[in-house]
Amino acid sequence: GKIISDYIKSLKLRNKTDQLDAAAIARYGAERRPAPHLELPEDYKCLRELTRQRSAIKTQLVAAKARFAEICGFPEIVKIQKDLIKSFEKAIKSLEKEITKCINESDDLRASVQYAISVPGVAEVTAATILAECGPLDKYTSRQLGAYSGLAPQLRHSGTSVRGCRINKRGPARLRQILYMSSIATSSNAANFKALHARITQRGKKPLQARCAVMRKLLILVRAVVVNKTFYDKNFVKNA
Repeated sequence: GKIISDYIKSLKLRNKTDQLDAAAIARYGAERRPAPHLELPEDYKCLRELTRQRSAIKTQLVAAKARFAEICGFPEIVKIQKDLIKSFEKAIKSLEKEITKCINESDDLRASVQYAISVPGVAEVTAATILAECGPLDKYTSRQLGAYSGLAPQLRHSGTSVRGCRINKRGPARLRQILYMSSIATSSNAANFKALHARITQRGKKPLQARCAVMRKLLILVRAVVVNKTFYDKNFVKNA
């Protein structure tokens, strides 16, 4: 990962070989003693591969549509590009069917997704991506999940220089991407999230900061309903 890569760079080794890298990784483990990595259950592994493949093809589809808009005056190329777009759309539909099948074959995933999609703005693909990228949500506290997602605020102070606060962007980018798309619909249609977005912007914060707050709130709510095995209740208000 990036942390180990940065650690090896900090050693300023003159050469780069497999043996030197292995020794540096061993040194990192001895010095830092990182927490052991927990292996994902097989059903979560399957879901992760499916959602990541869907995300990759979705990116290609967006690029193909952008290229199609640029083409003019070449009927042969237009036809090829249309066929390419159709093939991407067909692949995405097939993957979404496989995602649904993967969810339905697992009691844990099926129950978790049912609770998650009760949260406004969370569709099956969104719920599947959150579970695929995070794994079982009961292994996190709310604070830990916020940190893992990369949506936790990061202070940037140095001496008298104050450079504000921004998200740290650690953790899976795919998770933040799907939460961003969901937060757009949620901020427009769900009163609680719309009020949160408005409240933050009224404090003088940037719209993107408000969007990140909605994304984090969305993720924490998904965790809450899944871990507590309950459906979202818009009338429930947690005391601050």
